[in-house]
Amino acid sequence: MLKRRAPAVESVNDKDIPVSRLSFNKDTMKHSVVVTKRAYHFIKGPIPFDWMQNAASLPGKTLAIALSLWYLKGLKGALTFSVTSKAVGLADCSRQAYSRGLNSLVLAGLIEVDQQAGRRPVITLKAIEGDKQHA
Repeated sequence: MLKRRAPAVESVNDKDIPVSRLSFNKDTMKHSVVVTKRAYHFIKGPIPFDWMQNAASLPGKTLAIALSLWYLKGLKGALTFSVTSKAVGLADCSRQAYSRGLNSLVLAGLIEVDQQAGRRPVITLKAIEGDKQHA
């Protein structure tokens, strides 16, 4: 973890620094601001290439939506999970476009959707015929 000292500028107000970024060294009796790396998103694999190739051939934002579903699969650790608003945000599209993309994936046979009124859709990622790794 990188540690940097706060600049010795009179205009820095202690209230401007979040408490989570402060550290205290007992030996020197001084405090410093801890610079942390920002969290980043990644998709946990493996992702079947044929599955992704089929999703890429679909119209609109469907590929971005498919990638957000695989991101959620990595977070949840299961092939069946609920869609969150975070996934819609990661796909960078409207809820309506997300819904159209899910419908395209269903028609292509890549996912199953269990949707009930007033509830988040429950998605199941499906294996492509002959795909032993994903099954």
